[in-house]
Amino acid sequence: MGHALLLDGEMPVSEPEEFGRRFRQEILPLLQDYCYDDYTELAHYLGDQIINSREGTLNMEILADDDRLIEALTAVVHEGTVA
Repeated sequence: MGHALLLDGEMPVSEPEEFGRRFRQEILPLLQDYCYDDYTELAHYLGDQIINSREGTLNMEILADDDRLIEALTAVVHEGTVA
């Protein structure tokens, strides 16, 4: 997976709506495939706000809200849980 998924031409995606769309439609499916739908592994990368590893589910409320999605991903980065 490369940074090109988050570019519009040569510029980074700047609108939360476009970031959310790309995350849901392009990045998340790739991560699910790379992790073989192992939700514990997905939670390692995306955090417990987005992934419920015990139940093997996605938090659709956060995924559907672009601002909350960005906040949840930012929290994961700040917690230092991203490999």
